[in-house]
Amino acid sequence: MDALEYINNLENGQENVARIANKLFSVVDLPVTANMVYGTYMDRFSDGAIIQNPEGQVIYTSDGRYLGQIGSTYESLQPSDFFKTIVDSVEGCDLEGYDLSKLKYREYKGGKIIQFDLELPEPILFKNKAGKMDEIRTSLSFKTGFAGIMKTMLEVNTFRTVCSNGMKAWIKAKSLAFKHTTRQNAKAVLFCNEVVETTRQAQNLEDYMRALDSVEITDKQIDEYCRKLVGIRLDEDLTSQTCEVSTRRKNIFASLKEAMDVELPRTGRTAFGALQGATYYTNHLASGASEEYVQVAQGAKINTHAQKLSFELAGLN
Repeated sequence: MDALEYINNLENGQENVARIANKLFSVVDLPVTANMVYGTYMDRFSDGAIIQNPEGQVIYTSDGRYLGQIGSTYESLQPSDFFKTIVDSVEGCDLEGYDLSKLKYREYKGGKIIQFDLELPEPILFKNKAGKMDEIRTSLSFKTGFAGIMKTMLEVNTFRTVCSNGMKAWIKAKSLAFKHTTRQNAKAVLFCNEVVETTRQAQNLEDYMRALDSVEITDKQIDEYCRKLVGIRLDEDLTSQTCEVSTRRKNIFASLKEAMDVELPRTGRTAFGALQGATYYTNHLASGASEEYVQVAQGAKINTHAQKLSFELAGLN
């Protein structure tokens, strides 16, 4: 990267940081009172139903969204403080190649979970068993939740460009130093160790991808993979009139097999291809398929199970 490109990236990064900062809400922690109602932020002092547990607090966003109820010692981590620490960590921990202009902000579950994603400098590129080039972008994903819904953590996300399949990678999530208590929130921390270690692990994902791609699988193994993922016994005859598998589960199984028919021809009949079939299902065919579904809802659980099954096929567990 020459000096001019570096300066342009720096300026674009600063502009993007400012844009994201302007989108962030504040969190308001309010002691529960006897005449307080669940409702909007503006209704919090109106007369209403008596709330049991006067020791607790209710939590709202500054734009009026209810986030939940929690104990009296809880102090919400402000999104602006979390964001500042992420930016300071990227800028101050000797990390090379990260471009803050690619930093993205997302809200899930009505603001109960917030996420900041920062793409790694280089994508994963390799030729799969089907002879086609695969490009997989990886990113660091900083997440936190409010009212006890989620710890503050750092994960790795992958995004396969050929099919727009996204998932959380199998790298174990790292808990970050922020905790939702008055004592912990007063601490100024950088996530240097966590970011450096997670970056190193993310850069090694290509080795795992290639290992999965090297293991070819049979039609029988594909069928068993789908059955295990859906929770259907391997010996269950789905065409039998006495089959006890629910219609819903049969439909999921059929959609999963459809996803395999899409992915396997362009990835190869491998453990890697089976994983891509599963993520194609969660990203595109599942009921409620969406970014939120694969990040913080049922799709994330299915993808995690699929990763485990693919690793078992490759003997990597």
